[in-house]
Amino acid sequence: EIDEYARIVADTAAQRRLMALGGALQGEASSPGADVDALLGTYRTELDSVRDQRAGSGAWESVADTALEACGDIDRMLESGVLPGIRCGIAGVDNLLGGLHGGELIVGAGAASRGKTATARNIGFGAAAAGRKLGFFSLEMPKKQLAWRAMSAIARQSGFGKVEYTKVRNGRLGQNEAAILKRAAQLLPTTIRVEDSPKLTVEQISAIARSMRKDMGGLDVIVVD
Repeated sequence: EIDEYARIVADTAAQRRLMALGGALQGEASSPGADVDALLGTYRTELDSVRDQRAGSGAWESVADTALEACGDIDRMLESGVLPGIRCGIAGVDNLLGGLHGGELIVGAGAASRGKTATARNIGFGAAAAGRKLGFFSLEMPKKQLAWRAMSAIARQSGFGKVEYTKVRNGRLGQNEAAILKRAAQLLPTTIRVEDSPKLTVEQISAIARSMRKDMGGLDVIVVD
């Protein structure tokens, strides 16, 4: 009974907060010249806060219980022989990170022109090649340029032939090279969605990622370059 009463109180509080947010949004959105993008960002954050508060309510757990659950994961891994995490196919990265795991934020940094975009692309596309669903946010490189580079890399990795990206960019492709790239394009995973808007906020990235997840029925990896 106590648990049920607590749930009713929490639900009612969330309803009151949603009603207040709805009324405030209606008032601000009705104002002439309202900044729609700013309103979307602000109220999306507020709504996320309501959702997160409800999701986190009562979710605390003792470290002893968590350790027992982790031991169960170890037993299942030993029995199945399946390695944990999402593998990207780059041995050095997979060995270093032990795969990509849900809830983790991994930051790759380096000096300019040191291959950060290529590394991020290879990690993300490698996970997608293994059947994982990838959302790729390219804030610096247009998606068509990203696709050309991906085709060039796949052609080389698959042994189709080496086609330098500079030839694609300069329009100096021969018939054989064009055929190689078309063949490589057929190997691009279909579980990739790319967004190349250059000035996205964190709130906008979050909203687009939710849309991608709905479109693909899930989202395993997000890469922001």
